[in-house]
Amino acid sequence: MHREQQFSTLVSGTMSRLAALAPVKIMPTKTQLCLICLSVMLLGELCFAQPALTISTNAGPPTTSLQVSGKHFPAHAAVDIYFGTTDLALAAADRRGSFGISIRVPASAPPGINWITGVARVTGRAAQASFSVQTDWAQFHSSASRSGLNPYENVLSRTTAGNLGLRWRYFAGSLGVASSPAVANGMVYAGSDDGSVYALNASTGALLWQFTTGNTVESSPAVANGMVYVGSDDFNVYALNASTGAKLWQFTTGNVVESSPAVANGLVYIGSDDSKVYAFSQTEP
Repeated sequence: MHREQQFSTLVSGTMSRLAALAPVKIMPTKTQLCLICLSVMLLGELCFAQPALTISTNAGPPTTSLQVSGKHFPAHAAVDIYFGTTDLALAAADRRGSFGISIRVPASAPPGINWITGVARVTGRAAQASFSVQTDWAQFHSSASRSGLNPYENVLSRTTAGNLGLRWRYFAGSLGVASSPAVANGMVYAGSDDGSVYALNASTGALLWQFTTGNTVESSPAVANGMVYVGSDDFNVYALNASTGAKLWQFTTGNVVESSPAVANGLVYIGSDDSKVYAFSQTEP
């Protein structure tokens, strides 16, 4: 019996000491919880975020200047910047894996979608952004000066002109087409002797919209800042939404308007058979 009492006393004493050694439950404050969550989020971002690339504008002609920005690349990595397969520049990421660098679109960049790629040396981690190369012919004879020269043309030449072939055709009425087309932002705009202005997909020739005036449209459209300007033999000058064909404004002159508008320095210039030359703001007559 004496031994049992001693054992019971020993066990009781041991349990008391173990209880005294048990960890104390500590409840963190709201501030501590916020700091813990923020740390976990930042750690997750650093560990799992994929590299990303952004550019200052996503469309323009060859020789366009671009600002390329990257994030989530390896810290202090050397990052090669490619346009297509051409290595244009070398950027240096900071301790957070971010960088910014300026590049110029090559003069030889072909029209259409091209890819700008950032590739980290050593690790090979990479990201891309798309850039649409545009060699627009936005008004009659290309420019307000009527030069007839596209300074960004890099496909057609004396050696390649012989390879031209018919890609598509569109029937714009049986009366004929005297208007010269304008090409901008992947769309073709032209007037027709049936009295309409047509907007077609430049790649497929599919009709995107049609705007009907009151008479023949011999005037060649001009495209600028999302608007199409054109004259009509119904005596009017029209400004249309380039994407939808919706009429934004019109101005009535004293006679038919066969002249093709020229757009320069925020103004639209056009002649009328009433012997006058008119100048309009691009946004209102």
